[in-house]
Amino acid sequence: MKKKSSRIRAELERASRFMFTRIISSLARTMRHEELSIPQLATLHLVDEHGSMRQAALGAELGLSASAVSRLVDSLVSRDLLCRRETATDRRARVIELAPHGRELVAQLGESRVDLLEDVTRTMPSGIVHLMIDNFERLREARRSATRGEAKEA
Repeated sequence: MKKKSSRIRAELERASRFMFTRIISSLARTMRHEELSIPQLATLHLVDEHGSMRQAALGAELGLSASAVSRLVDSLVSRDLLCRRETATDRRARVIELAPHGRELVAQLGESRVDLLEDVTRTMPSGIVHLMIDNFERLREARRSATRGEAKEA
């Protein structure tokens, strides 16, 4: 993959740092009683995004070994945030899904994120906010397309 120019990279870093700082600070406030690690939070969001996923796919997304993913999933299952089951076609493969409490937590985090974005964009013209939303959707679709392309190559 070709890297962007250093100017564009600097602008991307500055803009993403602004949003990351606000999102992570909001997340820390929202999660202060949950005591979840970043990999645990990422797991909940990835499983939510996919609906369900194999533990092996989660490991690939997070760059973790099979044993590390198993421990990570075990910790979330024991907290009633995830459910784990065998697949119908391969009893050795494990599929994970959000448990009801996990869905509630992800929904709560989504509400906090939307509150934050509303606060950050409150003084912006609605046309700019809609453009921002459109661009978020373009980013999401570009990522989906890239992921589908990676899956075809594998």
